[in-house]
Amino acid sequence: MKKISFFLCVLLQSMIARAQFTENFSDGAFTGAGRSVNWTGDADRFVVNDVGWLQLNATEAATVQLRTPSTLAKGGEWTFRVKMPSPSASNYVKVYLTSDKADLTGELSGLFIRIGYSDDNICLIRQNGKTNSILITGEKKRLDLSTVDVALRATWDAAGNLSLYSKLDSEANWTLEGAKGVDTAPTSNWFGLVCFFTKTNAKKYSFDDFVAKPQSGSVPNPKPDPTPDPDPTPEPTPDPDPTPDPTPNPDPDPSTDGPQAGDIVFSEIMANPGTGSSKPEYVEFYNATDRVVQLKDCQFLHGTTACPLPESSIEPHDYLVLSKSDATGWFPAGINRVEATKFPTLTNTGKVLQLKNAEGTLIAEFEYSDAMYKSSAKKTSGGYSLECIDLSNVSNSADNWLGSLALGGTPGKPNSVAGSTATAGIDAPNALWLEYPSGNNSQYTIHYQLDRAGYTARLFIYDLRGLRVATVLNNAVLSSSGTVNLNADGRLRSGIYIIYMEAFDAAGNVQRFKKPMVMK
Repeated sequence: MKKISFFLCVLLQSMIARAQFTENFSDGAFTGAGRSVNWTGDADRFVVNDVGWLQLNATEAATVQLRTPSTLAKGGEWTFRVKMPSPSASNYVKVYLTSDKADLTGELSGLFIRIGYSDDNICLIRQNGKTNSILITGEKKRLDLSTVDVALRATWDAAGNLSLYSKLDSEANWTLEGAKGVDTAPTSNWFGLVCFFTKTNAKKYSFDDFVAKPQSGSVPNPKPDPTPDPDPTPEPTPDPDPTPDPTPNPDPDPSTDGPQAGDIVFSEIMANPGTGSSKPEYVEFYNATDRVVQLKDCQFLHGTTACPLPESSIEPHDYLVLSKSDATGWFPAGINRVEATKFPTLTNTGKVLQLKNAEGTLIAEFEYSDAMYKSSAKKTSGGYSLECIDLSNVSNSADNWLGSLALGGTPGKPNSVAGSTATAGIDAPNALWLEYPSGNNSQYTIHYQLDRAGYTARLFIYDLRGLRVATVLNNAVLSSSGTVNLNADGRLRSGIYIIYMEAFDAAGNVQRFKKPMVMK
């Protein structure tokens, strides 16, 4: 019995060791049988340098990797630090938080953080075989520096909320790059890194301070109370950008080309500007990929009426507004917009819309209806657009659309009802929307829209450390839509905060809403 107990203790300790590790290369090594963290792979291309960092030590352009066993996945947190040259499509790093396979340059199932690439940003990406789906897209040009020195932190709580943070060497606080709900946890056997580099940068990558451990309450992930776990940014279920990588293990090709099925989605429709209104009708397209998409020779169809698109393009994760005329100068300045002479009159009550490429392949299709406004007033009066709630919801169902909160819609800009239908709770759709103060006014207006009246709600403001800094509502009974005022005069410093609301019905069902806000 003692032998069995001893064996179980050894086995348990081994499993714990594989689930978590800390590595700072303080012993001057990174591989060897006697080390608690043993890195394998292209070990001959790395050294531990004089200041105790793991450093790339290659001589020619290549793609190299190191990995160490780790079973940590959902419920975990990871931190590490990277120094590297100015990123590009040929010089970047992937750090795999989870992988089911040892070869990180082949087909696998896992999650990785991409540091750098053509947008000089930080992304969290899910890989399934050869296909990559971007879950979190960080701020473009954040790493547009001659030399990058950045700390990264990722958390994945038990509820499935993935959050990604970064902190440049010049910064004192963590910056939230984004967050996403991911419930399905891929099997993890390995943690590791892959370096992509040109010859001139073959010795300019270094790494330190790796920590992988079960999640604790000390990370800057907003946690209002023991039950809800709001991640800061409501951005999607699987991203509809299944773009394969270049060999080996390629990333989405940044080149400009025509759209393929699923690359472009309908994101907004203004079919009823209002009786007698001079405001134009329009449709808005969203580029769900990581590359510029060229729309030359594409066709927009309203039912069977075809409308050739002018020569135009859409930047990655950006919008294009298509309309007939801008005679009134109504559209916001600076948006990506084109006019089509054959733009059809959009039916107020609904129609099937399609986008086809130059070869006639169906790229996007959606059938809208005036029932999607979810508001008889908006449907009758006009002036409100239909907006997609979750642009990554590939089903594009009616529940993923709602009348705009803003009169006139949001052409060429993020939708006012933007959120994630995957985490919307019961009786979707729903929305939070923030109206910023004007002039010297310090009053912020929080707009809400629910599926019905009668919910009892609590609404709090959290900082990025997860600390509650303001109570706006506490057990208030709400109508189906309305506003709540937040007077921030002297109470909140400039920075990023999280609006978090819970709405309970009489049966105890709960909907949870999260929205980031910038305090100016």
